[in-house]
Amino acid sequence: MIKHRPMYKMMRSGNRLIAYVVIMLTAFATYAKAEPVAKVVFIKPKMMIESDKGTTKLAQRGDDVFRLDTIHTQQNARAIIRFSDSTVLTLSSDTTMHIDDFIFSPNKKQASFEFIKGAFRIVTGAITKTASPNFTVNTPIGTIGIRGTDFWSGNLQDDQSIDVVLLESDHTLEISNEFGKVVLTQAGEGTTLKPNMPPLSPRKWPQKKLDKALNLTQTEQP
Repeated sequence: MIKHRPMYKMMRSGNRLIAYVVIMLTAFATYAKAEPVAKVVFIKPKMMIESDKGTTKLAQRGDDVFRLDTIHTQQNARAIIRFSDSTVLTLSSDTTMHIDDFIFSPNKKQASFEFIKGAFRIVTGAITKTASPNFTVNTPIGTIGIRGTDFWSGNLQDDQSIDVVLLESDHTLEISNEFGKVVLTQAGEGTTLKPNMPPLSPRKWPQKKLDKALNLTQTEQP
């Protein structure tokens, strides 16, 4: 005897299929509408961009940068990336930075980068022009909380430590980890993050150390 599936079961099955198709189409539409958060404005000589899908391409000037992209500069390279709010990220040689989040809209302003290695400089744009800025750079040994400023950070001494220096003093810079926190308030004031230690007490960097840091992110103007 041939058994027929009850009509209500067939309808349920059909509804599940329709729901699945709708979900997939929505996900596709969301992906298709993904908008860039920044553009590459300078590269010399080479930089790679890895998407969250795992695809990697050789970046060109004018290329878009998206949320969740990972940026890798090669040896002896420099790169400048300008975000939609005019924040400028300058990357040194052999540097890796991941764009965790970047939302700049009338209703929401927040950004989060993950620094892996190398050296970088950030001059913030309109994204921090709010009562409570939400912009952080996470590193392997601490977090840099940005209220809107120009600062430099990177592996200046060795691969195990991360130096941070404030380059202009209109806003403070908060550096913290599970062991403690310091706040940089004056231009030229810096600290160092080391494994299993609180950030070192802020102190004015000697000009020689400051010059060494800035030379790592020095570029020709795009």
